[in-house]
Amino acid sequence: MAIAGFLAHAESGQSERLEARLAGMPGISTFGVHRGCYIVAVAEAPGERMEDLLGQARSLDGMLALYVTSMTIEDELP
Repeated sequence: MAIAGFLAHAESGQSERLEARLAGMPGISTFGVHRGCYIVAVAEAPGERMEDLLGQARSLDGMLALYVTSMTIEDELP
């Protein structure tokens, strides 16, 4: 399982709605909004699915960008 911490940058006035959308996505947990527009989140998925999961989050209407702050795949290594 890969684990990625990230900030999701929401358009002005969209952070609460987008946090709820992210929190409803399987594999994503949210931890509040920072400075009114950055949603603090963690994604967990098999390594080969992580890019797709983050891409789905990025494609939400009102989402400006995702900034990955950390990522680990240690438990997937042989």
